[in-house]
Formats: sequence, C-alpha cells, structure tokens
Amino acid sequence: MKLSYDYNDLIHELHADVKEGLVIADGQIKVERGETIVVGRKSYASVIDYFYDTDDVDQMKDVNQERVQTIKVTELMIEMLKMNEKI
Repeated sequence: MKLSYDYNDLIHELHADVKEGLVIADGQIKVERGETIVVGRKSYASVIDYFYDTDDVDQMKDVNQERVQTIKVTELMIEMLKMNEKI
C-alpha cells in the first residue's frame, strides 16, 4: 500500500514564499507534522504547515510543539512533491 497527500496548496505557498524572499531556498524551516501513520513497515507523519519565522511557532497556541521539527526547505519541497504524487 502506498500513501499520498494533497500538498498542492502547501507546495504553491512555499514556492511563492521562496520567490518573494520570505524563505531562503537553501535555508531551514519549521514544520508541524500530523499523526504518524504506519503502513506495513513504513511510517509517515504528514506535513500540516510550515513556519519561516520561529516566533510564529511560539505564538501559535494551536501548534503541538512536540510535532514541530526543523528541516531544510529543499528537503521539505522534495518530500511534498514526492508524497503529492497520485497513487
């Protein structure tokens, strides 16, 4: 069984943020992840949202801080593009 997610909106938002200079393409970004799903021997925690200003993460009460991780912008984009594929 394969997993896929509809990351179209997040992909477009991240691309626009990079283009506008709000996010540095080779920099790092904070990502909030969802619940981990296990399929067979693989597990995946989907991307819920990203934050390019660390103060945003601290100020948002709805964000589960335990599910926030730092990741390279390029790695995030590659992950979302890969997981966005139709199955």
